[in-house]
Amino acid sequence: MGATGGASSAPSTSAPAGADAQPANTTIDDIFGTTQQPSVCTSEGGDMWKAPRAAFGAPSTSAEEIDPNEPEIRKQLREKRIRGVQMRMAQALEEARERDTIEALEKAERSELAQYMGPKLDAWAKGKNDNIRALLSTLQMVLWEGSGWKEVSMMDLMNPAQVKKQYRKAMIIMHPDKVKQKGGTTEQVYIADYLFDLTNSAWGHFQSTEM
Repeated sequence: MGATGGASSAPSTSAPAGADAQPANTTIDDIFGTTQQPSVCTSEGGDMWKAPRAAFGAPSTSAEEIDPNEPEIRKQLREKRIRGVQMRMAQALEEARERDTIEALEKAERSELAQYMGPKLDAWAKGKNDNIRALLSTLQMVLWEGSGWKEVSMMDLMNPAQVKKQYRKAMIIMHPDKVKQKGGTTEQVYIADYLFDLTNSAWGHFQSTEM
């Protein structure tokens, strides 16, 4: 029996003379009783392409279309949700602007600090770059009031164990991130940043020569 339930003889492989050649989907048409294959751009295929566009905010004429018979309570909830999204977006934008403003002000302040604090710190650090003992014993000269640093003398830094102990104390006090977390001023953060890098460098030299 044929695919369409017709005669039992198999279809001929040769076409009559003068007949137009049939497209490759002729057999499929004979089996399913249709004259053309379904297009990927219609029916289910069309829905497949609509979904991504809707996800990116493109207007939809079907699922996202507002129902004119929408119940009042549902309409109120939908409008409330939209207002909430708009408020959160506006708040996020305002916070981003404030952060940008604060960062710009801090950058300008640090630039000013570099002009008048930089030379003072450089003068203090002169000759101490590779001398951790000289740095630790004079930190009180450049640290801000209320930093928590207790002055130490050269006699307190005689052996490596004593140096290591005071070095760790200094790192806790002058760590730039910790100073900022405690509400330190831009000037204090600037000084801490300068001292932190300088002291770490001197500590590295100390480790390679005396430990």
